[in-house]
Amino acid sequence: MIFKGYNFRKSTTIVQLRNPDRERQNFVMFGKVCPEGTAPANSVLTGYEWPSRAAVRAKYIPLKGHSLTNMAYGEDGRVYLLVDGKCYTAKIKSAK
Repeated sequence: MIFKGYNFRKSTTIVQLRNPDRERQNFVMFGKVCPEGTAPANSVLTGYEWPSRAAVRAKYIPLKGHSLTNMAYGEDGRVYLLVDGKCYTAKIKSAK
């Protein structure tokens, strides 16, 4: 999917998380799903369940900022996008 000049791919390991900042509540936060059975101290519940009925946990992805309420730039050189409840990612091409 191409959006704003980026070629996005659907990601099954990235999920939408609640924004803890009340002033920026409308901006989407993204998280990387933790493997089943692991629960790092800095992970949060996602609201999803594994097939074994265990809660799915995810760690917030550090973001540089948002360009739209549903699109954010990550510190890892990726762009994250939420469309119709699905998360997409794209690599940012760096100029050398």
